[in-house]
Amino acid sequence: MTAVTDVVSANTAAPVVFAAGVDSTSTAAPVVFAAGVDSTSSAAPVTLITDATPVTATIAGTTITSTAGTTADNTAFPSLLLQEDFIQDARNAIDLLYNREYDASLKELSPWKTQYPDHPAWMLWESLEAWWPVLIDLENTSNDDVFLDISLQLIDYCDELLNKNEEDLDARIIRSVASGQVARYYSNRYRWYRSFRHARRALSDFFSVEESHPDIPDLNFGIGMYRYFS
Repeated sequence: MTAVTDVVSANTAAPVVFAAGVDSTSTAAPVVFAAGVDSTSSAAPVTLITDATPVTATIAGTTITSTAGTTADNTAFPSLLLQEDFIQDARNAIDLLYNREYDASLKELSPWKTQYPDHPAWMLWESLEAWWPVLIDLENTSNDDVFLDISLQLIDYCDELLNKNEEDLDARIIRSVASGQVARYYSNRYRWYRSFRHARRALSDFFSVEESHPDIPDLNFGIGMYRYFS
């Protein structure tokens, strides 16, 4: 019989107990999620420690598995890019960013960043801010390294997230955006092979998102840009 002997969470709220088989493929012993973690929340990391055969649980759409005597961490966060409240705040923040009010744009999103500090959106924001000095004066290359460093770090971070969970929608969208920005940067510097390589990756992620979430309205802009330039 599979038993979950310990569940660890960073939260400190009251425990929530799920009966056997609820949000879990285990139908043996009940699964106990301590510290206020429930079936719709993945804000805090969750670790399953089992004492027998593997256990698999689904939390907020993310499946995690623990083999006997080992742990399986769920550090995923819900998709912010599908939440209407976040979308509205992000639009306001983008308007501020376009007006070069970077600190004000960060303040607009600060409650989200506090709640989801490991989300890749915040690194994307840094790369967007670093992109403006490059774009404003393309003849000036003194800002290139700052932009490239943060953008490539962002792509690497999204790679890590997608290696853990290939269904991470936000990581895939943000990697597409970052790769597209880097592709444009390299085209401005006449480094065509690197531009092509990053553009190809951006398109691959974009079409993957289009296939899995065709109802996202902003995809239409991307499709229009692709068809116009191709």
